[in-house]
Amino acid sequence: MSLWFAAFLGLVQGAAEFLPVSSSGHLALLQSFFPALAPEDGLLFDAVLHLGTLAALAAAYRRELRQLCKAFFSLPRRGGGEREHRRLLGLLALGTLPLALVLPVKGWIEARSGDAKFIGAALLLNGCLLYGSDKLIAGRKNALSARAGDALLTGLAQAFAVIPGISRSGSTVTAGLLAGFDRSFAVGYSFLLSFPAVLGACLVKLGDALRAGFDPGMLLPCLAGAAAAALGGWPAIRLVRMLVRRGRFRPFAYYCWALGLGVVIISVIT
Repeated sequence: MSLWFAAFLGLVQGAAEFLPVSSSGHLALLQSFFPALAPEDGLLFDAVLHLGTLAALAAAYRRELRQLCKAFFSLPRRGGGEREHRRLLGLLALGTLPLALVLPVKGWIEARSGDAKFIGAALLLNGCLLYGSDKLIAGRKNALSARAGDALLTGLAQAFAVIPGISRSGSTVTAGLLAGFDRSFAVGYSFLLSFPAVLGACLVKLGDALRAGFDPGMLLPCLAGAAAAALGGWPAIRLVRMLVRRGRFRPFAYYCWALGLGVVIISVIT
């Protein structure tokens, strides 16, 4: 794999991981329609791309992550800020639990990654979710007023988004708005909730890659892809923050509908 193509795939992963268009769906479609361009060591390459997106997420939310770590390791104290961060930790833990529901169907989901028609249909559904999110009236809930059920609902949306073609950020933001979250809290909770999910996926894929064996020739393409994923993820996070606050996911809905319909039509006629 050339360094330029590795960087291109990294940019796709980094941007689409946070934009509400499904990074897994886009990468799966690229490999489905252009199998000759698939990386020689797909497991390792996928894992390091996740490392790149994780770096972008950590950089964008470094202040919040630092406050959460401080709240986790410090003794309970009185005060609004301390209480808010401790409560947010609990909400994130609850929101992560539904990912366990994915384990029994992990094989089925991985098999769908090679089915372009399925991914196209999922993109059509994703577009409907994004279009609907713009219609939702944001509530006023934040870390101090959100309930356990709200966190679980958002976590279920994240678990649903492991389907290639369904966006994690789009699903979790929409679920948060349905739960009555304030728009700023909805996007912040969505991205913070993705941190353990992306980290977990990265560790699993790295473990699988190491067991399968490491090709030294993939070292430079992996580094190029990870760097590009980090660079592509940073502006995508900032853009989504702005768009959610303004309720403007609709252009992404149109994009998902156009891409999904095109993929389905091409899959049927070929």
